[in-house]
Amino acid sequence: MKSILHLSAAFRRLNLVVNILSHLQTNEADLVDIYFCYRLLLGRKPDLEGWQHWSRQVTSGMTHSQLVIGFLESQEFHQNRRFRTKERLKTDNFVISIDPNDASVSKSISQHKTYEPHVTAFLQRLLKPEHVFLDVGCNIGWFVLLAASIVKKGKVIGLEPNQNNLQLLYDSIHENRFDNIVIFPYAATDKSILLQMDGHGAYGFVHSIVGESNSTYVQGVTIDELLREETRLDVIKIDIEGHEPVALQGMRRTIDKHRPIIVSEFHPKLIKEFAKQDPQSYLEVFGSMGYSLSVIEFTGKVKDVTGPSEIMTYWHELNQQVGTGETMHLDILARPLENALRS
Repeated sequence: MKSILHLSAAFRRLNLVVNILSHLQTNEADLVDIYFCYRLLLGRKPDLEGWQHWSRQVTSGMTHSQLVIGFLESQEFHQNRRFRTKERLKTDNFVISIDPNDASVSKSISQHKTYEPHVTAFLQRLLKPEHVFLDVGCNIGWFVLLAASIVKKGKVIGLEPNQNNLQLLYDSIHENRFDNIVIFPYAATDKSILLQMDGHGAYGFVHSIVGESNSTYVQGVTIDELLREETRLDVIKIDIEGHEPVALQGMRRTIDKHRPIIVSEFHPKLIKEFAKQDPQSYLEVFGSMGYSLSVIEFTGKVKDVTGPSEIMTYWHELNQQVGTGETMHLDILARPLENALRS
């Protein structure tokens, strides 16, 4: 008897799969689609009034896409989304708005009440009240807010193209009442051009547009053009997921003019994938601009190196020790030789 019941249940599951596959072959929405839009997009069962509304819409003719867009544009979806995706977290120096559903940046900040602690500690030692700080790829704004809490007499400039990150950052700026921050909703690159942005959560990867795409497009600008009127720039932090070599070409005049200290993420795998460049050549550009290189280790110690090849060796050895292949990155410190000689 038990085997017959199991067989019957198996046939019911098979029949359900067949019905679903048959259902997916048509582009016309039906009552099943309405039910799942309620469950998956609004997170609840249908109410009678709403069910009657959408049933009339579907009966009169509606595609899957039109139905889904209708739910995504509904007031309830946007209210729920705002409620679910913003949470304010108090740190020692400021309040930061995070996305509790983001498993990357927001999760790290929520768990540890800090972000990239070795870089955070270094910038806390480096920044002075009168400094002008530029954060290229500021994400949801940890380093922007950190800098704003320090450079009370100076200014913080940030670039971030991801609209979801920007809304959290704007909320943080408003909550802290910081008035020394200017944010530009652009991606830093080597010329004024539209770029394609892919990625997940808080992380965005910009690169040249490749064929037809459903990806997000963002405006790329050069730092040289954007900051041409700035009279001072002391520190640059750049972390844009492998696009750093391209962006660096668009800020050469700014660097020559102000000679800032530069903290850069160095992720060879992403540089090869998104910038389509040799990672070591990115490091060599700093030497051509009259900069010395160091590594900000995860312990917080600054490790001086003889040049780009030593950094590459250090990166390979670190990945081997941890067993991560090529997925780990380094944080590079570039200092003008005139400053390094004085120190």
